[in-house]
Amino acid sequence: MKTSDMAIRPATPDDGAGIAEVRHNAIQNVPAAYYDQSTLDEWSGSGEGRTQKLLSNSADVRIVAVTDSEIVGYGELVTKENLLGACYVLSSAGGKGVGRAIVAELERIAREHGITYLQLESSLNAERFYLCCGYRITERAKHFMRGGSVMDCVKMHKDL
Repeated sequence: MKTSDMAIRPATPDDGAGIAEVRHNAIQNVPAAYYDQSTLDEWSGSGEGRTQKLLSNSADVRIVAVTDSEIVGYGELVTKENLLGACYVLSSAGGKGVGRAIVAELERIAREHGITYLQLESSLNAERFYLCCGYRITERAKHFMRGGSVMDCVKMHKDL
């Protein structure tokens, strides 16, 4: 897959199942060196209600990357918090520029909203990716998941 064969567009309610599958696939394929399986399971969520939870969070901007009518990545912004809330890519599409294209589009949209910086909480496995996208580490922290588990994360910031 080439990024020239990919389109990025606003997500629609009909994309919910595809978004949930991308997120689940990306999380379940995180190398074991970063998180144990129970953490990955809680992070990715159960199949029941996963789509509804994704579409009911506080993100007000959701985009998808599509190739050959398949959703291969998605991202979201919470503009009132200057937050890049998510960027997930199917494991089979990893390393092919999909994530960078999603982040670039989210940053473009953020600038259109008058946002001058973005912040995020990166998983340990995505830290290098965000550094390559120009984000800087502000602190190493803990992320508290809804089910009660705690996972290490990296808080990051980028001036737009």
